[in-house]
Amino acid sequence: MIARTALAALALVLGAVGCAGGGSTQTTPVATTIATKATTTTPPTPITTVPPEPAVPPTPAEPPTILTSLDPPCREGLVSRDTADHASLVLLLATEGQLVTTRARVQALRSGLEGDRGAITNNDQVATFNAHVDAFNARVRHLNRLAASAARASRRLSRLETQRHKFLSGCLKRIPTAAWSEAARATELAAEQAARSVGRRDPIVTCEPPRYAQTSVRNHGRTWDLYGFVWAGSNVIHLSPVECFALDQIRTRAVSVDCVRQRPLSTGACPGAEADAANALITIAHEQQHVDGILNEAHAECQAFQLAFRIGPEFGIAPASARLLGPYTHATITQPPEYRSKRCGPKKAWDLHEAPGWPRYRSRA
Repeated sequence: MIARTALAALALVLGAVGCAGGGSTQTTPVATTIATKATTTTPPTPITTVPPEPAVPPTPAEPPTILTSLDPPCREGLVSRDTADHASLVLLLATEGQLVTTRARVQALRSGLEGDRGAITNNDQVATFNAHVDAFNARVRHLNRLAASAARASRRLSRLETQRHKFLSGCLKRIPTAAWSEAARATELAAEQAARSVGRRDPIVTCEPPRYAQTSVRNHGRTWDLYGFVWAGSNVIHLSPVECFALDQIRTRAVSVDCVRQRPLSTGACPGAEADAANALITIAHEQQHVDGILNEAHAECQAFQLAFRIGPEFGIAPASARLLGPYTHATITQPPEYRSKRCGPKKAWDLHEAPGWPRYRSRA
């Protein structure tokens, strides 16, 4: 199931050209009836040799990244999809913000109406109460419209993210296997260093070649994205192409995960590329737990949520954002049931007592 890849090398042949030239002059002697004049000889002009200028070493080429290995149409397509994804998320979060505010007002109006109902003693008060009821019902209708708008925005965002992942997967498959190995090597080394910060056993990270990688699995009657895996007893972490692309984006500072600092409502506050990046960091922490011998998926995920704050700085992420990687992903990703357990939580069996904070976001699991 795992295809081994080889590195390719390029050779550049340089040539040089040269040129030469010369010339000559001729003189005629002058004669008189008295005597011949003496001729003067011009001394030869000394030849000066100019030392050649020292050769300027060529500027080393920037090492390839996974992003730069994509063809231009793919890079442009990702930019447009990320822009649309971000705009859709902004609309959704704005709508959900209005939804929360309106819901609070409706609840306040309901409480006021319940108190007014018991204080009615005459018809004038009945008319006033009915007017308040009409205002309450109008507010409820507005609340329902906002809820419908939020639902539509959420479905659109989900559709855009699905399309983006499908587009990205297709683009990654266009990268030749040898070029992929070279482009992913720096990311593999960075991931190994990050994994060591949350584990005991030294790992080896390999980015699966896109043309041969398995990217999904069937579980509990639905298809799930396969982010990574470790064979039992092995120290090799196999990461999916999409996860490696996300890590490559973080390593090269192409994306940031500072969006995890924004408190989400029913969804995350990170658009597709940033959400993938945050999840990829959790994936490293999760798979390292398997390398260390933890086979239970829920246990490995619980450890990963708590230890992810160590991985962030390895990729240049600010500590304030790194501390929220675990809580954010815990709240915003959906996983099979075997990845969650009641033993995971503060003061519970799998509490490591070193996490900077347990998830406080509303979970979608």
